Amino acid sequence: MAISIDDARNSSKVMPFVNGRNWEYEVYLDVNKDFYRAMHVGNVPFTVLLNGKGEIVWQHTSYEEGGEVQLFDLVKKTGSRSGY
Repeated sequence: MAISIDDARNSSKVMPFVNGRNWEYEVYLDVNKDFYRAMHVGNVPFTVLLNGKGEIVWQHTSYEEGGEVQLFDLVKKTGSRSGY
């Protein structure tokens, strides 16, 4: 899932952008930045990995080329643990 923090002025552009990319995950709008504040996000992108119990097991701020490989490895590792 992805959550856009675009303000009300730009939020109308988010879904056309998403639909043009054919992303296979849900995208939500947080125009008032409620989720952003609740998670104490300082910078974007902000990535959170949850286990099967809904607990945060990893979080990362910013983008680094190749970071998606690390995230994918963490998803596989987290998903393979018993009890998650």
